[in-house]
Amino acid sequence: MQPSEQVGRVVRGEPHHDDPSFRDSAESYFVQVADLVAFLHFQEIAPSQHMRRTGGQAYFRRLTPVLLRAASGSDPRGIVRL
Repeated sequence: MQPSEQVGRVVRGEPHHDDPSFRDSAESYFVQVADLVAFLHFQEIAPSQHMRRTGGQAYFRRLTPVLLRAASGSDPRGIVRL
């Protein structure tokens, strides 16, 4: 099997490793999760009309239990702002 055929393939019991690189999120579960978290955080800050109507601006708060608060000393939720 070629490496390109293995993209997105997860085998139960085997660890999944991913190297940081710039690529399409369709090629990496980790990049997909990062995209989703960034999108949800943006919708919390500046929600679209749809998100306001559906209550979606609160979705980012659901991540509170898993946020690494130590990542930033200036943000209580650990959000690093560049």
